[in-house]
Amino acid sequence: MDTLVKADIFFFITSIAVIAITIGILIGVYYVVQAVRRIEGYAETIERKMKEKKEEVDDITDDVKDIVNDIKDSFVYNLLFGKKVRKRKN
Repeated sequence: MDTLVKADIFFFITSIAVIAITIGILIGVYYVVQAVRRIEGYAETIERKMKEKKEEVDDITDDVKDIVNDIKDSFVYNLLFGKKVRKRKN
């Protein structure tokens, strides 16, 4: 009879421990899922802002290319930095 009472106490304590550990794991999983969702939101925001900045950089690049082409086509540029004529070797 004494061993039966000890076994019941052991299984009762073990059951409580398993329930407590399971609840702890579930709480931990909940916080991990929340953190992953938050990180995913941050990643989407960063990706959106990077696309916006890329469009701005592309616009600036186009403007600079237009300015450089205008300068190269200008009379003063051609006067100062005219194209050199190469002689052909036969």
